[in-house]
Amino acid sequence: MRKLYIGPAAVAVALAMVFGVILPSLTGPRYLEGGPTVAYARDLTKPELVARINNFTLSLYGEALKDYDGRNLVLSPFNIYIALTLLYEGADGRTLEEIGNALMLHNVNACTAYKELLSALPISAENDTALMIANGAWFRQDFPVWENYVNRVRECYGAEIRYFSDPYGVVDDINSWVSEKTRGLIKKLITPDYVDDNLVAVLVSAIYFKAEWVTKFEPYGNITFHTPSGDVKAPFMEAVWHTAGYYEGEGYKAVMLPYKNTSIAMVIIMPDDPSLLTTKYREMITETLDHFRKNPVYDGSVRVLMPKFEIRFGEDNPEIIPYLRGLGIHDAFDPDRANFSRMTPADVFVGHVLHKAVIKVHENGTEAAAATAVMIYLTAVPAADVNIVIDKPFLYMLWDRDSGAILFIGQLVNPAE
Repeated sequence: MRKLYIGPAAVAVALAMVFGVILPSLTGPRYLEGGPTVAYARDLTKPELVARINNFTLSLYGEALKDYDGRNLVLSPFNIYIALTLLYEGADGRTLEEIGNALMLHNVNACTAYKELLSALPISAENDTALMIANGAWFRQDFPVWENYVNRVRECYGAEIRYFSDPYGVVDDINSWVSEKTRGLIKKLITPDYVDDNLVAVLVSAIYFKAEWVTKFEPYGNITFHTPSGDVKAPFMEAVWHTAGYYEGEGYKAVMLPYKNTSIAMVIIMPDDPSLLTTKYREMITETLDHFRKNPVYDGSVRVLMPKFEIRFGEDNPEIIPYLRGLGIHDAFDPDRANFSRMTPADVFVGHVLHKAVIKVHENGTEAAAATAVMIYLTAVPAADVNIVIDKPFLYMLWDRDSGAILFIGQLVNPAE
């Protein structure tokens, strides 16, 4: 069925009449005083939040593997988790429950834990070692947003609040912001293909990482790399480490390579049988990280020979809603069921969740970035089966259906008079 667009300004005026809310000018930001809130059972602790993020990471990674089995893949579920948390803060009802279950945040307050996590992470903007995390929320200027929601995403998650008047014009502003936050690694997160006149809000999260190895690699030349579909030649690099972690699990080997001036390290897990990358990834990751937490440095030296690589995700199709459906989030994407009443009194739904990620691993170190955009749209109103254009003089009445009384009557012959 065709959809008929009703402008958000008209929706806002109607809502103001229904809810008795006095709104600012239609040309400026539209904060509605107060707004619905949720009484959380308790505050989440930082370790609990980290455990939930890591669980989401493994679950989302498993959903992506269904499409990328046997193919190169890079994601930042951490980045996606933060973007969805901004969305979660505006959800209510079953929509809140589904997103909360996927994020393991249902009935808990993540505000303090998130701020503590940011304080604990090695956030830095140095040229040789950098970790930056940024959040932003774009709202259409004539779109009504609850003040409680804006204050919460700003105060808890450091979200930068911006506004736009042209849904198509906001594309450049968001892309410029993302490019700045990711130092140019992700230049176009959103394209006009994902925009229409119903776009009223975009929630964005970006992460950037760059660091040099503690022990730099040297070029080694081409070596045979054994893929499931056959052998290939690839450029390798070599280094002898005295600060690396090393572990041998059942059917796999793992190495942890630290970077300079940061607590972040690269962990590599190589199973003897490549099929275990899909079938046993969760167990291998859990066991390996548990070992490296207790034994971060191997007793002897570790010679590492590995390929240089660059992997990108989302260049052709950044849409990740199918993966989120696999985690049990459904109503948020359904115009008839989505409930974001803690963000806005308007009827909205999530039309797209776009994710792009890139990682570059070379002799000197690693550079990686990711960005996620949650795009929110007004629910369109179904078009009528019959259209009538009142373009000739007409009679009008105000009629009380119960009593049958005509309260007002008149005619319009010339609307320009």
